[in-house]
Amino acid sequence: MLKSAMIFLTGLAMVAGSLLAGDAADSCSAGAATCGFWKGEWRSGENGHHGPLRAEFRSCHGGCCDVVFTGRFCSVVPFRYRMNLHAVSQDDGSVKLSGSRSLGLLLGTFQFTGEIRDDQLHAEFSAADDHGVFELSRSEAPVLRRLLSQE
Repeated sequence: MLKSAMIFLTGLAMVAGSLLAGDAADSCSAGAATCGFWKGEWRSGENGHHGPLRAEFRSCHGGCCDVVFTGRFCSVVPFRYRMNLHAVSQDDGSVKLSGSRSLGLLLGTFQFTGEIRDDQLHAEFSAADDHGVFELSRSEAPVLRRLLSQE
């Protein structure tokens, strides 16, 4: 169990270091289904770990969405990482999401598949010795962001 936790934390740190090298555009043109802020939690199916999770869909162009995830592991260890997700709108109004990122030989590939339906985002993730779910609901923008955008 400790090995899975260490792999998860190391994976998040590697993703954060490689994906946070620049800011995303503040436009999101993929439609109302994906744009904006989401909050909820992540849960490991391997070891029962869980924690709060937020996502900001910053820009969506050509079927690719730039998303920033922030959350906590073990209640106190913060993480933040950025990921590009492929988004495909469905006839029923839902949006299918998918993406993957190599974390190196030791940690393998972080894989993400999910769906947005009725202001709910449900996704599954896997990497090396861990797998689990993201459960998020549409959220209002953080207060500071709203204040800055009014200036």
